[in-house]
Amino acid sequence: MALIQYFAYGSNMFTERLRARCSSAQPRGVAYADNLVLGFCKKSGDGSGKATLCPEAGHQVFGVVFNLNENELAKLDEAEGAGSGYDRIDDFWVRIQGSHDLERTFTYLAPPAFIDQSVKPYDWYLKLVLAGARQHRLPLQYVGEITAVQAVADPKRNRKSRLEALKLLGEPAE
Repeated sequence: MALIQYFAYGSNMFTERLRARCSSAQPRGVAYADNLVLGFCKKSGDGSGKATLCPEAGHQVFGVVFNLNENELAKLDEAEGAGSGYDRIDDFWVRIQGSHDLERTFTYLAPPAFIDQSVKPYDWYLKLVLAGARQHRLPLQYVGEITAVQAVADPKRNRKSRLEALKLLGEPAE
């Protein structure tokens, strides 16, 4: 089975979240890409903001490179809404922390039509992103920047994705 490299920078950084979607997911290491910043401005179908990457010269965005079995790519495309909210970028170049070599990965980015600077992430979604950032020991300053993002409570307490996230995080559904 061929392995492919996926750069996760949002909720999929949390290994348990990604493995719920792609059971073969194995973290390879922390990585970064230059001239990008993390934003929560991808307008989701549920009205909240999801993570995407935005160009910004002189900055770095951090995430986690995972090895996946290629046969799980279609499942991840579906989970990420490839073609209907995110575009899959098959030539996304990152550096694994501690290396200077560029490595080819794939990731998902929101196209301009799905960017809305007024949306905010739901609190449970931001918790998934933070759990992944902490789990893989992303730089403390970067984790602090994510922590400072303003989130909002999900008005739909029984939303399936909310309940799944809280279960993965080991938190009560309230």
